[in-house]
Amino acid sequence: MFRKKLILSAMSLITGAGLVVLTQDSASGSEVATSSPGHGEALPTYPQLLTALSRGEDVAVTVSFPQCSAADTGAPGPAVTGGLRINAFLSSPNDYIAFSDVHETLDPQNHPVTEYIRYKVTPDEVVSVSTTTLAADSRLLRSTSYRCLMGSGASFTRHRG
Repeated sequence: MFRKKLILSAMSLITGAGLVVLTQDSASGSEVATSSPGHGEALPTYPQLLTALSRGEDVAVTVSFPQCSAADTGAPGPAVTGGLRINAFLSSPNDYIAFSDVHETLDPQNHPVTEYIRYKVTPDEVVSVSTTTLAADSRLLRSTSYRCLMGSGASFTRHRG
């Protein structure tokens, strides 16, 4: 039951964040495409990502949570993959690239919640994804963090119009 709630929470988190790419069918265990972000040019390194964002290029991130690990336990993330287009970012070129997303959604019991997702990419090509979910009354419901590697759990693509 807890795993199902975790997957549902992760699904609402990823769905609200932007482009859901794959989900896992709980009955068969197979992956099901739910939307496609289109094909783009891979940005496999921190310098390539920083250059593309600094030039104002259209960049998307896709996170495959099973290939990431929970920051506190090291356990693999939930069986979902999703992503978003990066609309704004902040960087300290030799330290990090940071961007975030915030959206309102519903929890598994259909109660309104606000989810905050923070991404931090470091020059060692580690991507930290932190999520915080607040109830409508601003009460903290949950906070999780995942550690992903560029090119493995997290991938970046440049899209051309």
